Amino acid sequence: MNPDEPSVGTIVVNINRLDGINADPGKYEWLCQHFEPADHIAYSWLVYNVARIP
Repeated sequence: MNPDEPSVGTIVVNINRLDGINADPGKYEWLCQHFEPADHIAYSWLVYNVARIP
C-alpha cells in the first residue's frame, strides 16, 4: 500500500496521499494521470491495476 515509487501490480493508495495531504503532492501524479481506479475500499483507499509503468 502507498508505494514509494511507480510499480506494477495492484496498487492501493490512501485518498489523502493522492490529494497530497499526507504526502508530496506530486508523488502519485503518474498514477492519477495514466490510470483509473478499479475499485475503492471503505471510501478511504483507491485500488489501481497497473500493468505497465508509463
